[in-house]
Amino acid sequence: MTPGGQGGARPDSLGEHCGSSLFGQAAHPPTGAAGDRPAWPGPQPVPLLKLAELLMVILDCHPRLPQATAAALVRERCGEGTLVRVVFLDAGREPLAVDADTLLVTNYLAGRLDEDLAAAFGDRNVVILK
Repeated sequence: MTPGGQGGARPDSLGEHCGSSLFGQAAHPPTGAAGDRPAWPGPQPVPLLKLAELLMVILDCHPRLPQATAAALVRERCGEGTLVRVVFLDAGREPLAVDADTLLVTNYLAGRLDEDLAAAFGDRNVVILK
């Protein structure tokens, strides 16, 4: 629970998520060694995703990604929830890449967005934060 008991879950610490989620250009992630599960981590489910928490995630990640000068929040409907990707950007506003085919992102599957995050998106699906 977040402080104040608002019912939202704070995204895990950046020690676990900064750079741990990868988003490739392939339509489906590769399978693991057993061939039955994705090798890439899936989005972190949270009942309520808050703008303030995403800002803290981005700020906490900066020491590990000093080349990131901005972040894009990308919203996408996903079943009954909302997938929000935090894509770290370089000085040229290009996504930071692990290699030629893999971008560095952190993914959250939110049951709902708080008012501030919903307002930041408005009718857009991408928000750039500097």
